[in-house]
Amino acid sequence: MIGLCAVATVLVSVVPITPVSAGPGGSTNYDVTTIAANGFPRDDDTTDHMTGTHFAGGLADLSRSDDKFFEVESEFAPGIGYFASIRADFVITEPASTVTELEFTVEIHATEGSTSGAILWAFNWTAKKYEYVKSFRVRPSGNEQTLIKIKKTPGNYVSPGRNVRIAIRVHGPSHHAKPEQFRMRTDLVRLNVKKMWRD
Repeated sequence: MIGLCAVATVLVSVVPITPVSAGPGGSTNYDVTTIAANGFPRDDDTTDHMTGTHFAGGLADLSRSDDKFFEVESEFAPGIGYFASIRADFVITEPASTVTELEFTVEIHATEGSTSGAILWAFNWTAKKYEYVKSFRVRPSGNEQTLIKIKKTPGNYVSPGRNVRIAIRVHGPSHHAKPEQFRMRTDLVRLNVKKMWRD
């Protein structure tokens, strides 16, 4: 368990809620509606603990893969290493009861240091806590995208107000004798919601 104090300022931006496009097979793509720099969960509670400082970029930089980034400078946790993270919220039009799958597309780089990967959590509104979904690698450059799917009880991750929330944390390797600072550069975060057909 990592104990970090919530002392940094969270950057939040909000835009009107609109689906990106309706896809085939009963699915819809959504852009991020709210982004927070440096909020990440801890396993024992629902609090967004702070790690990292907003460096550059805004909400619009997450809507497409175009090398325009939402950037967070990593911060050091004694005995652990460097971490940087974001929290992203989506507001969807589908009620939880009709959702059959949530699929996140993520494109993240980490520069100016050494990283060992990233972790994505999703907030379970039924259990009222963040839950681990997947770990994935992070490269210093390029356009590699990671697809992360929630197929088991996806409706639990949709709030009564139709909000979907995730947190992504990039971390440095803990075994390094001299941990190195890095910058988390997020180019794309998108949600595809698959739903049941209705007559």
